[in-house]
Amino acid sequence: MRPVATKLLHWYSQNARILPWRGDNTGVDTAYAVWLSETMLQQTTVGTVIPYFKKFIYLWPSVTHMAHASLDDVLAQWAGLGYYARARNLHKCATVIAHVHNGRFPSDESVLLKLPGIGPYTAAAICAFAFGNRTVVVDTNIERVVSRLCYIKTPLPQSKPIIYAHMDSITPDNAGDFAQAMMDLAHGICKPKLPECPKCPLQSECQTPQSMKANLPKRTPKKQRPHRYGYMYVVRIGNGILTETRPPKGLLGGMQGIPTSDWGDCYPRDHTSAPVLARWHESGQYKHTFTHFHLHSKVFYTSINHIPDGYNTSNGDNLPTVFKKALMYI
Repeated sequence: MRPVATKLLHWYSQNARILPWRGDNTGVDTAYAVWLSETMLQQTTVGTVIPYFKKFIYLWPSVTHMAHASLDDVLAQWAGLGYYARARNLHKCATVIAHVHNGRFPSDESVLLKLPGIGPYTAAAICAFAFGNRTVVVDTNIERVVSRLCYIKTPLPQSKPIIYAHMDSITPDNAGDFAQAMMDLAHGICKPKLPECPKCPLQSECQTPQSMKANLPKRTPKKQRPHRYGYMYVVRIGNGILTETRPPKGLLGGMQGIPTSDWGDCYPRDHTSAPVLARWHESGQYKHTFTHFHLHSKVFYTSINHIPDGYNTSNGDNLPTVFKKALMYI
Protein backbone atom coordinates (compact mmCIF):
# COMPACT_ATOMS: atom_id res chain seq x y z
CA MET A 1 0.00 0.00 0.00
CA ARG A 2 1.16 3.55 -0.72
CA PRO A 3 2.87 5.35 2.24
CA VAL A 4 0.23 8.10 2.38
CA ALA A 5 -2.60 5.56 2.51
CA THR A 6 -0.84 3.39 5.11
CA LYS A 7 -0.20 6.28 7.48
CA LEU A 8 -3.59 7.89 7.02
CA LEU A 9 -5.60 4.68 7.46
CA HIS A 10 -3.69 3.88 10.63
CA TRP A 11 -4.54 7.35 11.97
CA TYR A 12 -8.17 6.94 10.86
CA SER A 13 -8.51 3.61 12.70
CA GLN A 14 -7.99 5.54 15.95
CA ASN A 15 -9.54 8.92 15.12
CA ALA A 16 -12.54 8.33 12.85
CA ARG A 17 -15.53 10.56 13.57
CA ILE A 18 -18.72 8.86 14.70
CA LEU A 19 -21.41 10.00 12.27
CA PRO A 20 -24.96 8.63 11.92
CA TRP A 21 -24.54 7.72 8.24
CA ARG A 22 -21.34 5.73 8.80
CA GLY A 23 -21.19 2.10 9.83
CA ASP A 24 -24.21 0.03 10.75
CA ASN A 25 -27.54 1.83 10.39
CA THR A 26 -29.79 -0.99 11.59
CA GLY A 27 -32.56 -1.61 9.10
CA VAL A 28 -31.29 1.05 6.68
CA ASP A 29 -29.65 0.26 3.35
CA THR A 30 -26.07 1.60 3.40
CA ALA A 31 -26.29 3.02 -0.12
CA TYR A 32 -29.47 4.87 0.86
CA ALA A 33 -27.79 6.34 3.95
CA VAL A 34 -24.74 7.41 1.92
CA TRP A 35 -26.85 8.95 -0.87
CA LEU A 36 -29.10 10.81 1.57
CA SER A 37 -26.24 12.15 3.70
CA GLU A 38 -24.06 13.17 0.76
CA THR A 39 -26.97 15.01 -0.87
CA MET A 40 -27.64 16.88 2.37
CA LEU A 41 -23.94 17.65 2.92
CA GLN A 42 -23.57 19.54 -0.37
CA GLN A 43 -22.62 23.09 0.70
CA THR A 44 -23.92 22.35 4.21
CA THR A 45 -22.04 21.58 7.44
CA VAL A 46 -22.08 18.23 9.23
CA GLY A 47 -23.55 19.77 12.37
CA THR A 48 -26.49 21.19 10.43
CA VAL A 49 -27.12 17.97 8.52
CA ILE A 50 -27.16 15.45 11.40
CA PRO A 51 -30.66 16.25 12.77
CA TYR A 52 -32.11 16.42 9.25
CA PHE A 53 -30.56 13.07 8.36
CA LYS A 54 -31.97 11.43 11.48
CA LYS A 55 -35.41 12.91 10.81
CA PHE A 56 -35.46 11.70 7.18
CA ILE A 57 -34.32 8.20 8.16
CA TYR A 58 -37.07 8.05 10.78
CA LEU A 59 -39.77 9.23 8.38
CA TRP A 60 -38.54 7.32 5.33
CA PRO A 61 -36.30 4.39 6.33
CA SER A 62 -35.76 3.29 2.73
CA VAL A 63 -35.57 4.85 -0.70
CA THR A 64 -38.90 3.18 -1.53
CA HIS A 65 -40.55 4.84 1.45
CA MET A 66 -39.30 8.19 0.21
CA ALA A 67 -40.52 7.47 -3.32
CA HIS A 68 -44.02 6.88 -1.95
CA ALA A 69 -43.99 10.17 -0.02
CA SER A 70 -45.32 13.31 -1.65
CA LEU A 71 -42.91 15.94 -2.90
CA ASP A 72 -44.66 18.47 -0.65
CA ASP A 73 -43.88 16.35 2.42
CA VAL A 74 -40.21 16.00 1.43
CA LEU A 75 -39.91 19.73 0.78
CA ALA A 76 -41.60 20.55 4.10
CA GLN A 77 -39.14 18.38 6.05
CA TRP A 78 -36.22 19.85 4.08
CA ALA A 79 -37.22 23.43 5.01
CA GLY A 80 -34.33 25.34 6.56
CA LEU A 81 -31.63 23.20 4.95
CA GLY A 82 -31.40 25.42 1.87
CA TYR A 83 -30.57 24.72 -1.79
CA TYR A 84 -34.04 23.29 -2.35
CA ALA A 85 -33.30 21.84 -5.78
CA ARG A 86 -31.51 19.11 -3.80
CA ALA A 87 -34.80 18.10 -2.16
CA ARG A 88 -36.66 18.03 -5.48
CA ASN A 89 -33.92 15.89 -7.03
CA LEU A 90 -33.89 13.68 -3.93
CA HIS A 91 -37.55 12.83 -4.39
CA LYS A 92 -37.19 12.44 -8.15
CA CYS A 93 -34.18 10.15 -7.74
CA ALA A 94 -35.97 8.05 -5.10
CA THR A 95 -38.87 7.58 -7.51
CA VAL A 96 -36.57 6.40 -10.32
CA ILE A 97 -34.68 3.98 -8.04
CA ALA A 98 -37.94 2.55 -6.66
CA HIS A 99 -39.60 2.03 -10.03
CA VAL A 100 -36.72 1.48 -12.45
CA HIS A 101 -34.14 -0.20 -10.22
CA ASN A 102 -36.52 -2.15 -7.96
CA GLY A 103 -35.63 -0.06 -4.92
CA ARG A 104 -31.90 -0.88 -5.05
CA PHE A 105 -29.10 1.57 -5.76
CA PRO A 106 -26.89 0.67 -8.73
CA SER A 107 -23.25 -0.05 -7.85
CA ASP A 108 -21.94 1.24 -11.18
CA GLU A 109 -20.77 4.88 -11.34
CA SER A 110 -21.90 5.32 -14.94
CA VAL A 111 -25.43 4.20 -14.06
CA LEU A 112 -25.58 6.33 -10.91
CA LEU A 113 -24.55 9.40 -12.93
CA LYS A 114 -27.74 9.08 -14.98
CA LEU A 115 -29.93 9.49 -11.89
CA PRO A 116 -31.43 12.89 -10.94
CA GLY A 117 -29.21 14.99 -8.69
CA ILE A 118 -26.27 12.55 -8.62
CA GLY A 119 -23.01 14.06 -9.85
CA PRO A 120 -19.47 12.62 -10.08
CA TYR A 121 -18.67 13.09 -6.38
CA THR A 122 -21.88 11.51 -5.06
CA ALA A 123 -21.65 8.61 -7.52
CA ALA A 124 -18.06 7.91 -6.48
CA ALA A 125 -18.98 8.20 -2.79
CA ILE A 126 -21.88 5.72 -3.08
CA CYS A 127 -19.68 3.22 -4.92
CA ALA A 128 -16.81 3.53 -2.45
CA PHE A 129 -18.68 3.90 0.86
CA ALA A 130 -21.59 1.54 0.20
CA PHE A 131 -20.21 -1.04 -2.22
CA GLY A 132 -16.47 -1.06 -1.50
CA ASN A 133 -15.52 -0.17 -5.06
CA ARG A 134 -12.19 1.47 -5.81
CA THR A 135 -13.33 4.94 -6.96
CA VAL A 136 -11.72 8.37 -6.75
CA VAL A 137 -13.71 10.44 -4.23
CA VAL A 138 -13.01 14.18 -4.25
CA ASP A 139 -15.04 16.79 -2.35
CA THR A 140 -14.05 20.30 -1.27
CA ASN A 141 -12.35 19.00 1.88
CA ILE A 142 -10.27 16.50 -0.05
CA GLU A 143 -9.38 19.24 -2.54
CA ARG A 144 -7.85 21.19 0.34
CA VAL A 145 -5.85 18.25 1.70
CA VAL A 146 -4.53 17.18 -1.71
CA SER A 147 -3.67 20.77 -2.72
CA ARG A 148 -1.47 21.05 0.38
CA LEU A 149 -0.11 17.52 0.34
CA CYS A 150 1.04 17.88 -3.29
CA TYR A 151 1.76 21.65 -3.26
CA ILE A 152 -0.70 22.45 -6.07
CA LYS A 153 -0.46 26.17 -6.75
CA THR A 154 -2.92 26.28 -9.65
CA PRO A 155 -6.11 27.94 -8.37
CA LEU A 156 -9.50 26.25 -8.20
CA PRO A 157 -11.49 25.42 -10.23
CA GLN A 158 -8.72 25.07 -12.84
CA SER A 159 -6.83 22.70 -10.54
CA LYS A 160 -9.66 20.15 -10.24
CA PRO A 161 -8.25 17.73 -12.87
CA ILE A 162 -4.79 17.98 -11.25
CA ILE A 163 -6.23 17.27 -7.79
CA TYR A 164 -8.25 14.34 -9.16
CA ALA A 165 -5.14 12.82 -10.75
CA HIS A 166 -3.15 13.13 -7.51
CA MET A 167 -6.02 11.65 -5.48
CA ASP A 168 -6.20 8.78 -7.95
CA SER A 169 -2.47 8.14 -7.51
CA ILE A 170 -2.70 7.81 -3.70
CA THR A 171 -6.08 6.06 -3.35
CA PRO A 172 -5.74 2.39 -2.30
CA ASP A 173 -8.19 -0.41 -3.00
CA ASN A 174 -9.90 0.49 0.29
CA ALA A 175 -11.12 3.72 -1.27
CA GLY A 176 -14.08 4.27 1.05
CA ASP A 177 -12.16 4.35 4.32
CA PHE A 178 -9.36 6.31 2.66
CA ALA A 179 -11.69 9.05 1.37
CA GLN A 180 -13.45 9.32 4.73
CA ALA A 181 -10.06 9.48 6.44
CA MET A 182 -9.12 12.38 4.17
CA MET A 183 -12.35 14.14 5.12
CA ASP A 184 -11.76 13.59 8.83
CA LEU A 185 -8.19 14.87 8.44
CA ALA A 186 -9.56 17.99 6.74
CA HIS A 187 -12.11 18.49 9.52
CA GLY A 188 -9.87 17.98 12.52
CA ILE A 189 -6.35 18.89 11.41
CA CYS A 190 -5.97 20.21 7.86
CA LYS A 191 -8.36 23.08 8.53
CA PRO A 192 -8.94 25.93 6.06
CA LYS A 193 -7.24 28.78 7.93
CA LEU A 194 -5.33 27.24 10.83
CA PRO A 195 -4.00 23.79 9.90
CA GLU A 196 -2.63 21.94 12.92
CA CYS A 197 0.37 20.45 11.12
CA PRO A 198 2.23 19.04 14.17
CA LYS A 199 -0.74 16.68 14.73
CA CYS A 200 -0.93 15.54 11.10
CA PRO A 201 -0.05 11.91 10.31
CA LEU A 202 1.02 13.03 6.83
CA GLN A 203 3.33 15.82 7.94
CA SER A 204 6.43 14.08 6.59
CA GLU A 205 4.69 13.46 3.23
CA CYS A 206 3.39 17.02 2.80
CA GLN A 207 5.20 18.98 0.09
CA THR A 208 3.86 22.46 0.90
CA PRO A 209 6.12 24.77 2.95
CA GLN A 210 4.66 25.51 6.38
CA SER A 211 4.28 29.22 5.63
CA MET A 212 2.19 28.50 2.52
CA LYS A 213 -0.26 25.90 3.80
CA ALA A 214 -2.95 28.31 4.98
CA ASN A 215 -2.93 29.88 1.49
CA LEU A 216 -3.86 26.65 -0.29
CA PRO A 217 -5.90 25.82 -2.15
CA LYS A 218 -5.84 29.02 -4.16
CA ARG A 219 -9.10 30.10 -5.73
CA THR A 220 -10.00 32.20 -8.72
CA PRO A 221 -11.83 35.28 -7.35
CA LYS A 222 -15.59 34.92 -7.56
CA LYS A 223 -17.79 37.50 -9.20
CA GLN A 224 -19.60 39.71 -6.71
CA ARG A 225 -23.20 38.72 -6.06
CA PRO A 226 -25.80 41.23 -7.31
CA HIS A 227 -28.33 42.79 -4.93
CA ARG A 228 -32.11 42.43 -5.29
CA TYR A 229 -34.93 44.08 -3.36
CA GLY A 230 -38.48 43.12 -2.46
CA TYR A 231 -41.33 43.07 0.06
CA MET A 232 -42.30 40.23 2.41
CA TYR A 233 -45.99 40.17 3.31
CA VAL A 234 -46.72 38.55 6.69
CA VAL A 235 -50.46 38.03 7.12
CA ARG A 236 -51.78 36.86 10.49
CA ILE A 237 -54.89 34.70 10.25
CA GLY A 238 -56.01 33.22 13.55
CA ASN A 239 -53.00 31.45 15.06
CA GLY A 240 -51.32 30.96 11.70
CA ILE A 241 -49.55 32.77 8.87
CA LEU A 242 -50.82 33.08 5.31
CA THR A 243 -48.67 31.05 2.90
CA GLU A 244 -48.61 30.17 -0.77
CA THR A 245 -47.08 27.38 -2.85
CA ARG A 246 -44.28 28.78 -4.97
CA PRO A 247 -44.03 27.85 -8.68
CA PRO A 248 -42.61 24.34 -9.20
CA LYS A 249 -39.51 25.56 -11.02
CA GLY A 250 -36.99 28.20 -10.05
CA LEU A 251 -35.72 29.42 -6.71
CA LEU A 252 -37.49 27.71 -3.77
CA GLY A 253 -39.62 25.89 -6.33
CA GLY A 254 -42.59 24.03 -4.91
CA MET A 255 -41.93 25.26 -1.36
CA GLN A 256 -44.43 26.90 0.96
CA GLY A 257 -43.58 30.55 1.52
CA ILE A 258 -45.12 33.79 2.65
CA PRO A 259 -46.37 36.03 -0.16
CA THR A 260 -43.80 38.41 -1.62
CA SER A 261 -43.44 41.06 -4.26
CA ASP A 262 -41.14 40.44 -7.22
CA TRP A 263 -37.45 40.67 -6.37
CA GLY A 264 -35.87 43.32 -8.59
CA ASP A 265 -33.23 46.00 -8.83
CA CYS A 266 -35.13 48.28 -6.42
CA TYR A 267 -37.97 48.12 -3.93
CA PRO A 268 -41.52 48.20 -5.40
CA ARG A 269 -43.26 51.57 -5.50
CA ASP A 270 -46.54 50.26 -4.07
CA HIS A 271 -48.35 47.20 -2.74
CA THR A 272 -50.04 46.06 -5.94
CA SER A 273 -48.40 42.66 -5.51
CA ALA A 274 -49.73 42.21 -1.95
CA PRO A 275 -51.89 39.11 -1.38
CA VAL A 276 -54.85 41.09 0.01
CA LEU A 277 -56.11 44.66 0.14
CA ALA A 278 -55.25 45.81 3.65
CA ARG A 279 -53.55 48.42 5.74
CA TRP A 280 -49.92 47.31 5.73
CA HIS A 281 -47.53 48.12 8.57
CA GLU A 282 -43.80 48.15 7.90
CA SER A 283 -41.97 46.40 10.75
CA GLY A 284 -38.36 45.96 9.67
CA GLN A 285 -35.94 44.86 6.99
CA TYR A 286 -33.19 42.28 6.60
CA LYS A 287 -30.76 40.77 4.12
CA HIS A 288 -30.63 37.13 3.08
CA THR A 289 -27.89 35.71 0.87
CA PHE A 290 -28.67 33.10 -1.76
CA THR A 291 -26.05 31.36 -3.88
CA HIS A 292 -26.28 33.87 -6.70
CA PHE A 293 -27.54 37.11 -5.11
CA HIS A 294 -28.21 39.08 -1.94
CA LEU A 295 -31.89 39.73 -1.20
CA HIS A 296 -32.88 42.86 0.74
CA SER A 297 -36.40 42.55 2.15
CA LYS A 298 -38.77 44.96 3.84
CA VAL A 299 -41.35 43.25 6.04
CA PHE A 300 -44.99 44.37 6.03
CA TYR A 301 -47.70 42.78 8.14
CA THR A 302 -51.45 42.82 8.64
CA SER A 303 -54.24 40.58 9.98
CA ILE A 304 -57.30 39.13 8.23
CA ASN A 305 -60.19 36.83 9.19
CA HIS A 306 -60.59 34.53 6.17
CA ILE A 307 -58.16 32.62 3.94
CA PRO A 308 -58.21 34.05 0.39
CA ASP A 309 -58.57 31.63 -2.54
CA GLY A 310 -55.28 30.10 -3.61
CA TYR A 311 -53.55 30.48 -0.26
CA ASN A 312 -52.83 28.25 2.75
CA THR A 313 -51.92 28.76 6.39
CA SER A 314 -48.94 27.58 8.39
CA ASN A 315 -47.45 27.92 11.85
CA GLY A 316 -44.20 28.91 10.14
CA ASP A 317 -42.10 25.96 11.39
CA ASN A 318 -41.53 24.38 7.97
CA LEU A 319 -40.87 27.54 5.98
CA PRO A 320 -37.51 28.15 4.28
CA THR A 321 -35.11 30.32 6.28
CA VAL A 322 -35.58 33.40 4.08
CA PHE A 323 -39.25 33.48 5.15
CA LYS A 324 -38.66 32.53 8.78
CA LYS A 325 -36.50 35.63 9.07
CA ALA A 326 -39.47 37.82 8.13
CA LEU A 327 -41.51 36.34 11.00
CA MET A 328 -38.95 37.69 13.47
CA TYR A 329 -40.12 41.22 12.71
CA ILE A 330 -43.76 40.86 13.73
